[in-house]
Amino acid sequence: MNFLITKVSTSLIAKINYLLKLSRYRFWLYLGGTYLTGFIIGANSLTNFTTGKFLLHLIYFMIPANILLYGINDLFDQDTDIFNHKKEDKEVKINSSRDVFYLKSLLILCYFVSTFLLLSYDNFNEIILFLSFIILSTIYSLPPLRLKARPIFDFSSNILYFIPGILGYYQNTGIMPPILTWIGLYCFTSAMHLFSAIPDISYDRKASVITTAVKLEFNNSLILCLIFWLSFSLIFSFYYRFLFPLSILLLIYPLIPLYILITKKENIDQIYWYFPYINGIVGFIISITMGYPYLIELIELIF
Repeated sequence: MNFLITKVSTSLIAKINYLLKLSRYRFWLYLGGTYLTGFIIGANSLTNFTTGKFLLHLIYFMIPANILLYGINDLFDQDTDIFNHKKEDKEVKINSSRDVFYLKSLLILCYFVSTFLLLSYDNFNEIILFLSFIILSTIYSLPPLRLKARPIFDFSSNILYFIPGILGYYQNTGIMPPILTWIGLYCFTSAMHLFSAIPDISYDRKASVITTAVKLEFNNSLILCLIFWLSFSLIFSFYYRFLFPLSILLLIYPLIPLYILITKKENIDQIYWYFPYINGIVGFIISITMGYPYLIELIELIF
């Protein structure tokens, strides 16, 4: 009996570990946190946070959406993953037909959940935003389009990361953010993608996958990251002046590629893994600042 319990427990732990790695738990905040930040900025009452719609979307963008995005990526990235060492410890590497079957089953489940959410909308803009997220998450890795292997389209398609934030904001306000917000966020997500692709240049080149980073190579990719992040920082600093002095925090992003270029640091793998913490801290500070009235309201309600 003890042997059976141990075996079941070991199997369960292995599956949970697989799901955590597959969904890139370090990056959960990239979708879930973005949705939460957009929702907080658009909220006008504490009651906005008590609805089933909010909780359902927050859970979706934290886990199923990440499994969908990265699961498709892992399924169709087997050609480059054989050269990529980070797949062995921090991410998922497909080693057998059983892995493929399990992954496909998870993806079908995620598409089912996504369809359920999509059918729950009765607003055209919500449908367009959510559908855009699903389509971009799919064609980013899925052949024949496979945007991740097409220069310019690879980093441009990364707008999928800020769509949850736009959706959260729209759900509370009923209006779309101004065009400058879209441009600023485009610059941010483009730089994030390009920077993350730099450590993979050699692996992608070996597999004959041509990305923007492969085309530009190391230094030019960093320069473009610098331009994108600087543009993002300036747009949000001057357009959203009420964020000052918090907007100063945004300057940390262009300073990162600038530091690497000045110091001629070639191995940026370690810096790449700091980004979940940097983005989490910056996003948390902005969210707490914007959501301060609701935090006070919640404290008063409890005490």
